[in-house]
Amino acid sequence: MLIKSAILILVISTYLTSFVAAETIQLEHQGGVFIVPVRINDAITLKFILDTGAGDVAIPTDVFLTLKRTGTVDDNDFVGTGMYVLADGTEQSSKRYILHELRVGDYVVRNVIANVIDIKGQPLLGETFLRKLPSWTIDNERDALVIHEGIAPTPSPKPAEAAPPRMLTGDSEDIRSVAFSSDGRTLASGSHTNTIYLWDVTSGQVQHALAGHTGGVYSVAFSPDGRTFASGNSDHTIQLWDVTSGQLLRTLTGHTDVVHSVVFSPDGRTVASGSWDKTIKLWDTASGQMLRTLTGHTWIVDSVALSPLGRMLASGSYDGTIKLWDMASGQMLRTLSGDADIVRSVVFSPDGRTIASGGQDHTIKLWDAASGRMLRTLTGHTSVVHSVAFSPDGRTLASGSLDYTTKLWDVASGRMLRTLTGHTDDIHSVAFSPDGRTLASGSHDNTIYLWDVSNVNQTSR
Repeated sequence: MLIKSAILILVISTYLTSFVAAETIQLEHQGGVFIVPVRINDAITLKFILDTGAGDVAIPTDVFLTLKRTGTVDDNDFVGTGMYVLADGTEQSSKRYILHELRVGDYVVRNVIANVIDIKGQPLLGETFLRKLPSWTIDNERDALVIHEGIAPTPSPKPAEAAPPRMLTGDSEDIRSVAFSSDGRTLASGSHTNTIYLWDVTSGQVQHALAGHTGGVYSVAFSPDGRTFASGNSDHTIQLWDVTSGQLLRTLTGHTDVVHSVVFSPDGRTVASGSWDKTIKLWDTASGQMLRTLTGHTWIVDSVALSPLGRMLASGSYDGTIKLWDMASGQMLRTLSGDADIVRSVVFSPDGRTIASGGQDHTIKLWDAASGRMLRTLTGHTSVVHSVAFSPDGRTLASGSLDYTTKLWDVASGRMLRTLTGHTDDIHSVAFSPDGRTLASGSHDNTIYLWDVSNVNQTSR
């Protein structure tokens, strides 16, 4: 079971600290990965692959059956279902169980969520386990995991604090996408419940709960006039909906795999969609007719974005590239290849001059849209960056990550302005309200947070 970036060569502690004590745990080095023995619930010891490139703890079904058979876990430990990203980038439904105690050496980590997935291989320790360690390094010379305890971190300047967010609840599955209407009064959300929710932003109440897809909803987007919105789905379709009535207007078919991203053109006449079938398609919103298919990516297209004037389309892919396309001709203009890892999200700045991308390598990159030159890399997240969004004035960038945090960045300097914490699972989507005063974040913890970010430029600069 090899996840991308599974080979753990060296991890350096991010703290400049004084270490009071350290425990050294011997690792096995097999086939380019490190193996660590883990005792589960003080009942059974299994060998796990140690992998910082994976977000979660994963246990193959056959191994999990052993845990149940021995009474190490039982049905009372079940906490729900979710989706797990496999090595090839595909997602698989998983059952999630809480492991009350994981012991590595003499160090105990409590209450870790594990995904039970139907594949062969060894169990895997991802970041949901590793982030609960106080601090750690890999000693490559001795093939050892060194856990440092009694740490006194060097103080760092405290960022400006955010006001407590408002929470929208009511969806029973992980939130995959959020989007504001053009007037900022309505928020749309898509999740694995196969249902789209339209929320009144002021009251936090659900206006419509729309069922029509037969699979999870991965992407939602409003038309510029706010009268229509589009949804992209794992059933390979795009659906167009009337915002006022909640009625389904039409279903667009033509993709052969999950539709992971949808976006309207500025005039509202065209919808662009990116799919796991490696293509981008352009659709006429009035007729539902497919206008054009853009090909060139060699793996999943995870995100599409349109420039403010609608002349250029950007697509981000699991093949590690961002491609820029001419909307009028469908011709590929250039490939941005400074990202060597999976690209999870792309977005244009409001002036169209800059493209931001979030990736599997835990970073955000800023690109010059005209030349394709990489301008800057923003670092600070400790796991996959699922989503990026510019504020309406273009001065601030928001990012949502598998590390459970949302971060705000100063676009001009690349400086991190603020870290927003509160979600208890990975964040799939972030979106600014049209006035820039509110940021929405949708998470695998089944909640949407609405953050007041109206003073971020004043208090953080």
